[in-house]
This record gives sequence, structure tokens and C-alpha cells, in this order.
Amino acid sequence: MKTIKRKMKILFVLYNNFECNSAIHVHNFANAMVELGHECIVAVPDKKESVRELSGNGSLYSPAEYEDIIKGKVAFKNNVKPDIIHIWTPREIPRMFFLQLKKKYNKSRYIVHLEDNEEIILSKQINMKREQLKKLSAKELTAIIPETCAHPVFYKQFLRDADGVTVIIDTLLSFVPKEMFSMVLWPIIDTERFAPREKNMELMRRLGMDGRHLIVCYTGNVHLANAHEVRSLYLAVALANREGLPVKLIRTGKDHCDFLGEQTKWAYKNSIELGRVNFEEIPQLLALADILIQPGKPDIFNDYRLPSKIPEFLSMGKPVVVPNTNIGRYLTDKENALITEKGDGLELLSIITNIAKNGHLRDKLSKGSREFALKNFNKKSISMKLERFYRKLLTKGSH
Repeated sequence: MKTIKRKMKILFVLYNNFECNSAIHVHNFANAMVELGHECIVAVPDKKESVRELSGNGSLYSPAEYEDIIKGKVAFKNNVKPDIIHIWTPREIPRMFFLQLKKKYNKSRYIVHLEDNEEIILSKQINMKREQLKKLSAKELTAIIPETCAHPVFYKQFLRDADGVTVIIDTLLSFVPKEMFSMVLWPIIDTERFAPREKNMELMRRLGMDGRHLIVCYTGNVHLANAHEVRSLYLAVALANREGLPVKLIRTGKDHCDFLGEQTKWAYKNSIELGRVNFEEIPQLLALADILIQPGKPDIFNDYRLPSKIPEFLSMGKPVVVPNTNIGRYLTDKENALITEKGDGLELLSIITNIAKNGHLRDKLSKGSREFALKNFNKKSISMKLERFYRKLLTKGSH
């Protein structure tokens, strides 16, 4: 006789509203869990209506603000407590919210998801070296740490007390307590939305391009941790134009720091700055690109993350350039991506020039990137893996 598996109640907790990059991942996980028959709520600190940017006509899960959950305005059917609380990152905003949740749902299991080296982000954010931070007491740290970052003391205890941990890339397992129930959880990509398509020539004209340019597209924010590498991309595009290769950079995203400084004027001569755009507009912009580049190099920041844009780049079936770190360690150079070592302006210039001249390489990379995305970011396999992880956690005793 076939065993009927119990439907789970899953509460996802985000550190920001649905406008942040992580929301795309949570949105796809929650929808996938609902499609498997489970009930899901996604809680954000504010602006729950921003879910429309991801879902268009609506999501399969219930969006909620933190306050909605605490006051019971949004709840699971029959006010049943969640089986699983899956918390996106150990930063102070979701951690403090969980302390409230713990009083309301004291028997729910909770999982923390890691997607960055939080200590490096904090160090960059407050401009203080990690060695200096280690000398401060928990009380002293609390006085200077923004709620958008992880507390160096409290986040470690938060992980130790968790029932499980998920990580976006395997290197982050080094931050997970030994013997902790854990898994690597790559994002789900909507491979129908992010799919090969013809260039929209009308969009090209609106952006002021006539078809003679080689187009590079970068969809991402700039902050202190990645400012130097994005600057290298702008430099590579400028150098290509100086050498007679007409290249345009289409750029979306916010600048959270002045990363170009005095070079802003000349850098913008070769770029189309669109600022923040709705998520639904990203695929048609990526489709305009001849090359999709994630700048950077192996370092203590890049080694511990998986930039959200790379799986989307790969899914578009374009030549993709990535550094030899994080997901680049899973890709094969000249087969499904081009792998950089230094990621500086000169190396990126060489790659742009090579792709511009080599049609066979472009075709090979385009095919290989799409195949990798279909195999590794597909909804069915990842959602079933996550469901198994949840069920195993519920059958385990509290650690």
C-alpha cells in the first residue's frame, strides 16, 4: 500500500523585500514547494507588494510582512504552525525576527541559508578589518554593526542552534558547525523565461544601437565588495573601443558606492546605464548581448558566493565569462564558459576580442552554457532534493 506523504507548512524568511536578488531564489523555491503540494509563506521585512515584480499575475505562495506573521494577519490554514522555517542568511534583520517567531512557533524546525562570506561583507561595510572586529566584545560589536549585516558573535550561535543549514556553494560549508545537518542548494532558474531568443531590434534602436556594436551585458549592483572587479569590466570595454572594436556595455543595477570616480565620464561613453529595472525585463536585455561577463577573480569574497546573474547568463545560451572560483569551478573552459584567472581589464579585453573574431567558439559556448543550465538549475531535480532535505530534517531529533 502506497504511503501518503504529509504536506508540509514552510515559512521562508527573507532579509529584505522582494526587490533583492535573493528574493528570486526564494520565490522559485517557494513556488516549487507549492507545486509539490506543500503550503508556503514568504515573509519579508516590508513592501510585500514588491512580489509583483517577480510574479506578474501572482505567486503560488502567500507573501507577508514580518508584522503580518507576528500579528497573525497571514497564517497557514487553520492557524497551524510551520513545520519548517527557512531563514535566508544569518543577518541581523532575519535573526532578530526569528527571536520573535521562536516565541510564537517554539516547536518549528529552523534552517539557515548561507550565500556569502558574511564576515567579509561586514568588514567592507563598516571599513574595519576582521582582526580588529575579533578584538571587540559582543556588546561593542552590537553598537557598530548595521542590522543589514551578520553579527560576528550572534550569527555563529544562530547557526549552532539551527536544525539544519543550506548553502548556495560548497565552500560555505566551512562556516557550518561540524555534524550539522546540511546541504548545498543551487538556485532554480526559470529556463523558459531565461532562454535563447532573437534580439529585439526595436529595443536595440531604443537603446541607441544600430547593430554594429558587440554587446556586453552586466545585470548587477555595485557595492564595496565588488567595486574593483566591475570597474575592470568598464575598463575592458573602453580599451576595446580604443583599439577599434566597437563594444557597448548594457548595465542594469544600483551603484551603492562611487566605483568609477574620476573615470566615470569616459567609462559612460561606452555604456548604456539603465539603473534598476524590473526582473521581467532582464531576459530581453540579456538576449541583446553577444557576451555575458561576470568579472572577478578568486578571493575571500568571490570564493564563498554564487552570483545570482551567472545561472541566468548560462540559461540564455550565450558565451559566458566567469572567474575561476565559485561556480566557475564546475564549468569547463572553452566548453560551456570561458574561465578567467585574473579578471582584470586586460584579460577581459583579450577575451572580448577573441569571442568577436571566433564564430565557432561563440556557437560552442552558447550551446554548452545552455546545456549546463538545463542540467544543473532545473526546477524538478532541485525542488525534489530540497523536499527530501526537509523531510529528513523533520524525522531527525533536534540536534
